[in-house]
Amino acid sequence: MSALWQTSGALEPASAMIASGHPDVWVYRFDWDEQPAIPLIQPQVLLGAAHVLEVAFVFRDLDGEFDPFRSFTAANRPGRKEVSDAMAGYWTHFARHGQPGGESLPEWRRWHADPSQPRLMVFDTSADGGTRMVAHDGSIAALKTLLAQDPSMQNDPRERSELYGRMFLWSIFGGREAAPVLAAFARKHGYTGRPEMLKPTYWP
Repeated sequence: MSALWQTSGALEPASAMIASGHPDVWVYRFDWDEQPAIPLIQPQVLLGAAHVLEVAFVFRDLDGEFDPFRSFTAANRPGRKEVSDAMAGYWTHFARHGQPGGESLPEWRRWHADPSQPRLMVFDTSADGGTRMVAHDGSIAALKTLLAQDPSMQNDPRERSELYGRMFLWSIFGGREAAPVLAAFARKHGYTGRPEMLKPTYWP
């Protein structure tokens, strides 16, 4: 679902902008997830690179004045500083010169139409690959393929089919498909129940 959110909220608008003749488009993904360990839960999984958390990094807030999830510690400060220096550097250069850049920073290439070539900037610590450009295909078609091939659901056709419905029929981010498409997907992947039973009762 978070991948669908990224596609609908960032990647598709970026592609629409360049298709309409505006080439100066840069896209990023914030991947910092080095929250401290907490007994019985995994903050790096529960929160991960949570929405709005990158604001503190852009403004070099290493002291945690903007830390809504209380995830900044002395132990993860070096990594936070590394990511913050990169993000603040790019943002400052963009404000001054109209495009992101900075001394000793990787080139941030513009978003373009070829998903096989680097077009997405990733912000992370050196321990997890560092700040870097990556090739990325976050299209709706690519997400459907990933869902269809996900091995973690190979023995649970209902879960796979329900997630398809959540993503591509009922979600405000990707609700564009018709019910017959879900029915065909469900049959193909081994779900033998009624497709209308896939929608959770609590779903709006």
